[in-house]
Amino acid sequence: MAVEDGAVLGKLLGLADRHHANSSSLLRPGSRRLVNTAEVLALYEALRKSRTSVNVKGATSNQYWYQLPDGPAQEERDNAAARVDWINATDWITTDPAYQREMLGTDTVAQAEEAFAKLITGHSLSGARL
Repeated sequence: MAVEDGAVLGKLLGLADRHHANSSSLLRPGSRRLVNTAEVLALYEALRKSRTSVNVKGATSNQYWYQLPDGPAQEERDNAAARVDWINATDWITTDPAYQREMLGTDTVAQAEEAFAKLITGHSLSGARL
């Protein structure tokens, strides 16, 4: 998550800097206004909050799996881990295919570029999956 956070924040700040530096951007159709730092940071938060919340929930749910003392529950966990096929969902969220697609298959930098474009053209970001 920290690498993604840095990549998204860097992309957004870089886009804002280029947008401001390019004075002709104000003349292009569809580019109506400059953005300020507060808007860029609010956009960053909107982009990252739900994704990091999903990651934290996954980590919290995995505590059970990683912190079992030796015994029957630990043996059950080990047996469940041995049956993981990476296709079917399990109680262990780390091995859940949908969770893996969400965590590993999302291009967060592309999402940042798309959201910034919407921000500078005045399109609403509400209802969009950020």
